[in-house]
Amino acid sequence: MSSLDRPLHGDTLVVRLADERRHVQSELAVGTHNRAARTLVKEGALRVTLVALGPGGFMRAHRADGPITIQVLAGRVLIRVGPIDHRLEEGDLLVLAPGIEHAVDSAEGGEFLLTLVAPPSGSEHSADN
Repeated sequence: MSSLDRPLHGDTLVVRLADERRHVQSELAVGTHNRAARTLVKEGALRVTLVALGPGGFMRAHRADGPITIQVLAGRVLIRVGPIDHRLEEGDLLVLAPGIEHAVDSAEGGEFLLTLVAPPSGSEHSADN
């Protein structure tokens, strides 16, 4: 089911993670970038995205304007923050402050929930900070 066929916001929203995980795994299997993602929640400043990386999958270094969390659901992922590597596995949760540059990769593949709280417009935190 595409995001156009399901709600991403509302007063109450139930997300069936098992179904969503099957969906990103099927996208990963047919994709060419060794990465698949699906937005689960888009409510005001809150964004929750399910990300799947295949073996050797990665996300180049980038920054988020707001604080983020990365919660590993399956497999293992490596989050590189400057010179420090954080090796996360199922059940681990990493929290990053706004504007912290980080890169993600997974030698064997993994799935994680990425949560972002976007700052209000005009906030002191921006991608340029």
